[in-house]
Amino acid sequence: MLEHTQLNQVTWELMSRTGQAFFSSLVEHLATVLGLRAAFIVESMDQHGETVMPLASWGVQRFRDERVYKTAGTPCERLAHGAAGIYPRNLLDYFPEDDWLQTTAMQAYVAIPLLNDKGHILGHMGVLDDQAIEDPDEIINLLESYAHRVKVEISRKKLDEEQITTQGKLRDSELLFSTLFNNTSCGLLFADPETTRFINCNRRICETLGYSKEELVGLSIADIHSKEDITRIKTTFAKLKRNDRCSDQGFLIRRKDGHLFDASVTNFWIKYQGKDCLVSAVLDVTGNKTNERALRLEKEKLASYLDNAAVITVVLDEWGTVLLVNRKGCEVLGRPMEEIVGKNWFEHFLPDRIRDDVRRVQRDIIAGLIEPVEQYENPVVNADGEERLIKWHNSIFRNDQGEVIASLSSGEDITDERNAELALESARQRLQFVIKNVPAIIFICEAREPWSINYLTDNAREQLGYEPDEILGRSGFWSDMTHPDDLNDLIELISELFSEGHMQAEMRIRMQDGSYRWYQNNVKLIRDGEGNAYEIVGYLMDIHRTKGAELALQEHTERLAYAQKLTHVGNWERDLLQGTEQWSDEVYRILGYAPLSLIPSESRMMEFVHPDDREKFESRMSEGLAAREQFDFEFRVRRANNETRHVRVLNEVVRNRDGKAVTLLGTLQDVTERYQAESELRRAYEEVRQLADHLQSVRENERVAVAREIHDEMAQSLTAQKIDLVRLKARLPEDDTFLTGLAEDILTSINQTIDSVQRILMNLRPALLDDLGLLAAIEWQVEQFQTRTDMACRLVLPEEEPELTQKERTALFRIMQEALSNILRHSGATAMCLELRTGTSWLLMKINDNGKGVSELEVSNSRSFGLIGMRERAHVFGGKVIIQGEEGKGTTVSTRIPLRKHQNRKHEDA
Repeated sequence: MLEHTQLNQVTWELMSRTGQAFFSSLVEHLATVLGLRAAFIVESMDQHGETVMPLASWGVQRFRDERVYKTAGTPCERLAHGAAGIYPRNLLDYFPEDDWLQTTAMQAYVAIPLLNDKGHILGHMGVLDDQAIEDPDEIINLLESYAHRVKVEISRKKLDEEQITTQGKLRDSELLFSTLFNNTSCGLLFADPETTRFINCNRRICETLGYSKEELVGLSIADIHSKEDITRIKTTFAKLKRNDRCSDQGFLIRRKDGHLFDASVTNFWIKYQGKDCLVSAVLDVTGNKTNERALRLEKEKLASYLDNAAVITVVLDEWGTVLLVNRKGCEVLGRPMEEIVGKNWFEHFLPDRIRDDVRRVQRDIIAGLIEPVEQYENPVVNADGEERLIKWHNSIFRNDQGEVIASLSSGEDITDERNAELALESARQRLQFVIKNVPAIIFICEAREPWSINYLTDNAREQLGYEPDEILGRSGFWSDMTHPDDLNDLIELISELFSEGHMQAEMRIRMQDGSYRWYQNNVKLIRDGEGNAYEIVGYLMDIHRTKGAELALQEHTERLAYAQKLTHVGNWERDLLQGTEQWSDEVYRILGYAPLSLIPSESRMMEFVHPDDREKFESRMSEGLAAREQFDFEFRVRRANNETRHVRVLNEVVRNRDGKAVTLLGTLQDVTERYQAESELRRAYEEVRQLADHLQSVRENERVAVAREIHDEMAQSLTAQKIDLVRLKARLPEDDTFLTGLAEDILTSINQTIDSVQRILMNLRPALLDDLGLLAAIEWQVEQFQTRTDMACRLVLPEEEPELTQKERTALFRIMQEALSNILRHSGATAMCLELRTGTSWLLMKINDNGKGVSELEVSNSRSFGLIGMRERAHVFGGKVIIQGEEGKGTTVSTRIPLRKHQNRKHEDA
């Protein structure tokens, strides 16, 4: 924040300053106190503020170099509309084409316009910095606090300039009048129209009449005119009352010695000393009539000579009026003679910037203050506003009294010559600049063997390591310094040079340290006027890095092409703005064509897409271009031999700053073998699953068969043995305790064996499952599980038996058995719940426990054969088994299978 003490100090230091000192001190203090890089004050050159001139600046080199500049396209543009310019940060983003801002790296700009009472812009005042300005409002307030004082100083400056200009014009006007009045070749008499007495006169009329000024002032018109002319003079006075001017008239006028002479008199009115005054311009024309014809003949001769001259000829009187101009002058000025003769040369035919200076020189020559310059150059302006530079030769005409009465100037139009000289000099400077700054080595060598170098730029020392003297005039430079592997190419290219006139080659040249670097050698053969080879001009451009990158890129491209060929992956690029495409060689091969054998395009790619996949292709491409950065999909293509191949495309969309997609990059991979392998794998997997299902069915059938055999053979045999043993026991002597005890032990063993056989039979194939259904089997199995484990078990079963096939009932029962077995062996649970629910088209069996929870690694373990078996049993019927565990909270096994129509189930059971 700006301290009040600092503001007071700045204000105190500026109090005694005015004008330029105030402006300079203010910008310095603003920049210093605010800690900013630059401050400035500019004055508007027009009331709209579109053109400004710097008044003072601190730390801004631009305002020192440019006297006047336009505000359009700069941060000051807003100020030209009367608004404050506030860009506290990222200034370059708003004006990226302002070279000065780019050079100085200015980042912030704050300025205010300076308006007068009429709303016209007097100028601007502001600050700049190469860092962001955090509080621009504080700066605005500070600038506005000094704005009134700055406007006062600018207004005072303009007023002083206007006063100086007005005083200068007044002095010039007075000097001009005095000069004209006293030095004109005409005699001037000022007369009072009421008394007809003379009240003023110039030197010329005094000399003509032979009076002194004191003698002439006080006389009247009757003292110098004959009585016969008095009436005509009065008539002239009457005409002057109406027209303010009277054309030339001839009168006889009497000198002081009494002699009369012919005079041409022109009369007109002026304001003199606050009242109307009659002015008579008197010119002695004695002898004019006698010499008029001779003069006309001389003029005709002079005009004929001048019109045939190849230079401009102009005759001016002492006032700068054109008295004569020749045909060449009319051609240069682009005007006919009648539009030139009689016009003021300075006002009509000179540029504004030199008009006053040339007029002043002309006036000083006439006044005898300086000698005329025999030769000088200055431009003239033709009818089209074009300036033509003329080299003048000057001479002057004097009268008998030695006074300058006219000037003769003959000039040569040297515009084209000077432009050619300037162009030549500019070209020479540009050439010197190019030679000095271009990174290439420029050389000139002889156009014959051994091609010795005669000229070499100094940068050869830096690039090649040789001093110029080691190369200039050296015989065999090219053969000695060129890499041996490049000599044959160089010889061929020299032959091409003499046949084509120019050549370009890439070659390796040996450095001073013995190493070789790649250079691009561009040369042109110069021939003389007769067509003979004169010399060879060329340059060597160091392309070592570029060549290395090119070779690396070529190697990379070859490796990429080889890798694409091995992996059957091609890449392609589409310019979405131009509609052009590029394909790698492998893309052509995937489509069955030789590389570059056809022109790639979007429509051509569509021709290769399989007809059944074209709608999918267009849809995926449109969707990806509209909403995605990357997208991929697979489709089929039909190759040139009508073979169908499966391909996968991976695309990446490149967008501009406006988010518009401009480029599409993609890869095309032939996945036919993979697709076929996946199809074969799926077929094999289905076969394995079918085999597993068959094995499960065989296993269940074997279990049924084994259970039946055990029941029919072993169970019946044990039952018969039990019956026989009971009968035998009944016949044993009651007092034979040994035999009775033995019979009892055998009977107990037979009962245990029968229980074991029944348990084995239930495990092999529960009779309840076939006789009473799935619900009864589940209840029995859970009851047995609870009895063996003392675990709290809860059952949630539907009221009606679900309509399932025998295989489905068996599968669900086995899944339940495996789940209960896992709970017992692995979970450490104290409670479990089994829930069976049916819907209109599905059946869900959910078993959860409160154990430690199975992990994802255990679920996905390929050696968890029990879990795999559960999933495979459900998959046979189109169902799924989902196993989810949460650490410390238990495991949930959800089995979901679809329910089909009853008639289908009967068919499957059959």
